[in-house]
Amino acid sequence: MQLHRGFRIMVAAAGLNNGLVAGVIAPLVMHSALGLAAASIGLMSIGLIAWRVVRVRWPETGTVPAAVSEPSADPPP
Repeated sequence: MQLHRGFRIMVAAAGLNNGLVAGVIAPLVMHSALGLAAASIGLMSIGLIAWRVVRVRWPETGTVPAAVSEPSADPPP
């Protein structure tokens, strides 16, 4: 985490998002099973849309490079 500033930013953002969900959204919907289900579907939809945007912008995201995914049977010379 110390080597890459971007990782620190992602970790901080994840903590902020968890705090927002636990401190704001959960108390608003915890009194109703329907509210919990709606909030769950809403958050899942946000994640799915975000993942689709990332996959369209950067198609190589989430894939394994060919050199790693298909090892050769023959050792290099």
